[in-house]
Amino acid sequence: MDNHTPADTTAANTIGDLIEPVDHRDVGYTSRVFVQALFPYRSSTDLIRQVQQGPTKITVTATAGLPYGKYPRLVMAYVITKAVERDGQAKTGSMSVEEARRIPLGNSLNAFLRAIGLTTRGSGTVIARIRDQVDRIAACSIRVENVAQTALSTRRAANPTVDISNYHELWLSPDPDQPAMSESFIELTEEFYDEINRAPIPIDISVLQQLGKPRAMDIYTWLALKKFWLSKRNERSFTFTWETLEGHFSPVELTTWVQRRDFRTEIKKCIASIAELWPEVGAEVTAEGLLVHQGPTPISPKPRRKLESR
Repeated sequence: MDNHTPADTTAANTIGDLIEPVDHRDVGYTSRVFVQALFPYRSSTDLIRQVQQGPTKITVTATAGLPYGKYPRLVMAYVITKAVERDGQAKTGSMSVEEARRIPLGNSLNAFLRAIGLTTRGSGTVIARIRDQVDRIAACSIRVENVAQTALSTRRAANPTVDISNYHELWLSPDPDQPAMSESFIELTEEFYDEINRAPIPIDISVLQQLGKPRAMDIYTWLALKKFWLSKRNERSFTFTWETLEGHFSPVELTTWVQRRDFRTEIKKCIASIAELWPEVGAEVTAEGLLVHQGPTPISPKPRRKLESR
């Protein structure tokens, strides 16, 4: 079996041509660039992170520090989902594109925590963490490039660097239930808003919220795209090698047998957690890597009407 890893951004390009937002109370969305494990799992002093899968390299630059942990993943799932919903409203004329790009974050901390799927109540520590992570997200820029190398040549194509947001306001009172005088929001740049809505990838937002652990959340969104990719290729199954998984989901290069063993154990735990919430996931850890079987995606997309995207 060919174990070459398809580039996530290439596979996702076809999704925007084939689906439109679905009507489901637990539907959420992620973007093709966020299928990559863009954000670290733990705090880091680094201001740049690069993730490469096959020829595709994504570079995140964060002037306020890289977002990390579960909060930015939940925040971005919420922001991307809202951007897709509001884009639909803009297309029907119920709001302008400028209004659609301004994503509301609620007028109190607890309202925002509920919006991103957290049942915990706010405290001083949570307020500080949420504010910090939203500030970090808003200060991020993303660059996507494709590099193809052979023995005789190198070809590189890079998209312009895209800022996530140029403007946001986060009003979080020390009282987590106290409404602010105006609603918090993050205003997405035109480029990032367009990137989100070019090829949104449906996910079950409740599964993402229940997983909680950053690596499991990343694997879940990655599997959502891989299941779609398998169905389009009409392949019954595909093995993603341990080398591929390490490059994608390990924040550091693994150089020892113990590190690789621990990483594989962690991947196995993540797959078990995902399978509890998504029984049809059809993914199993093997000696060679992760064997993913063809099957239903987390949220079944509905076909676009004929010629709608042409």
